[in-house]
Amino acid sequence: MNSALAHHLWLGVQSWEYKKFIKACQNPCLTQERLLRNYIRKNALTEFGVTHHFERIRSYKEFIEEVPVREYQDFEKWIQKIVKGEKNILTKSVVIGFEKTSGTTHFSKLIPYTAELKQEFEKGIAAWLVSLQHFCPEAFCGCAYWALSPATQAPQKTAAGLPIGIEDDREYFHPFVAWILGSIMAVPFSLKRENDPAKFYLKTLEALLRREDLSFVSVWSPTFFLQLDNVLQSHKEHIRNWIESEKIFKNKRKARLLDSLKGDFVWKDLWPHLSVLSCWKDAQSEWWIPQVQKRAGKVWIQGKGLLATEGITSLPLDPQINPVLALRSHFYEFRSMVNAKICLAHELSPHERYEVLLTTAGGLYRYASGDFIEVTGFFKQAPAFRFVGRGEQQSDLVGEKLSEQHVLESFKRSLNDRIKFSLAFLYPEQTQTKAGYTLFIEKNGADVCPEDWHSFLKEVERSLLKNPYYEQAIHIGQLERLKIFFLPTGFREQLVRFLGDSATGKESTMKVPVLFSRNRLKPLLGV
Repeated sequence: MNSALAHHLWLGVQSWEYKKFIKACQNPCLTQERLLRNYIRKNALTEFGVTHHFERIRSYKEFIEEVPVREYQDFEKWIQKIVKGEKNILTKSVVIGFEKTSGTTHFSKLIPYTAELKQEFEKGIAAWLVSLQHFCPEAFCGCAYWALSPATQAPQKTAAGLPIGIEDDREYFHPFVAWILGSIMAVPFSLKRENDPAKFYLKTLEALLRREDLSFVSVWSPTFFLQLDNVLQSHKEHIRNWIESEKIFKNKRKARLLDSLKGDFVWKDLWPHLSVLSCWKDAQSEWWIPQVQKRAGKVWIQGKGLLATEGITSLPLDPQINPVLALRSHFYEFRSMVNAKICLAHELSPHERYEVLLTTAGGLYRYASGDFIEVTGFFKQAPAFRFVGRGEQQSDLVGEKLSEQHVLESFKRSLNDRIKFSLAFLYPEQTQTKAGYTLFIEKNGADVCPEDWHSFLKEVERSLLKNPYYEQAIHIGQLERLKIFFLPTGFREQLVRFLGDSATGKESTMKVPVLFSRNRLKPLLGV
């Protein structure tokens, strides 16, 4: 089956879900009520449901009286039971595996996945793709490259044998859809098992270059695309030699590639049918988009909706508006950043900012996601919004999601009797060509040998690498290795005065953070 026919078949299967989604946008309140009732009814006899009296809940008001807003650590006692192989804990549905993500107070979190949770993701993806077909049918005229789960990371298993991570990205989809995807994808899913980043990038590029009909690329962070492009540019001669030796290329295709790779080129030169590149465009990712556009050429850069390991929150629908709430996927609540009032989807106000709370078929109930959004408009009656970032004590240059708590714990674990300082903090630095973190230290006058500082730096980095997203970004070259810089004596006083002036003005009781967001200290550090 050729790629265009496979795309036609895939989108045809999903068109019914798109119609349901459009209809749901006319009455978000009713759609969300039905989802919540289904969660409560289906999971009433689970351990979580019995504890929270699901059998007597008849309304949203009763639901919030019985179930408090929770963060990951509040679910951990139930999740650990599932890890050990116990059933009927958070959901009646069987947990088929876990996905790993990072968190504010945990270096990594295990999110339970059920077949129903995967279906909830698929509903949002279906509505997005059919909508994209309406606005840009050229995206589906050829093959596609999807970078779904992190590459170069081997899947693991729990003690009870449940998988952590997946070996084949097609597992995210229904078996019939997975079969269709085999005819669509330009890069074999098995390539994600390649543990060597250099080989992974080169093999990915070789697979893409074999396909003249590449029309759609979907990645998460724009820096992943730029890293792939950097390998393409820096290995031009190697790639040209490889093209010369490959017999699979038709003469016209080979000539085009060799000619383009002689000098300056953009992706559109190599893949003339490339129409859409999908990636994050909000929050920190916005900074990289001009560079992505420059390297892609005349290609539409479509921003993704808000999608995390725990659940999907929004999906791109209309190019004229921001992504729309994925109404048919999960049950959503929104906690105001102004007064902490919790609102439902139909109660949101334009230009207000909220934290997203999720209730999903994976067994998370009123889960505080840490994702903050700003409402920018509406599609029919459904809210549209942009992602504005993670919680205040987070840093996220390329998707690594470092938290204040993680950095603090990393410092504590790395200290020894020989290391002495009066100030230490991590600061993100980003330019057009690189991104990474620097460990800033103000010594306290003690004589510490360079070897001890080097050991301290390595211990801090080793602890930070327990965050799977940070580890992935380092491993594939999106982030540089951690560096250290020694500050002049008296810098702490300058910093406290700066933070006092720019924040509350209270210097004497101020707790200096150990993690800052990008550009926060630019007036002081000059970076």
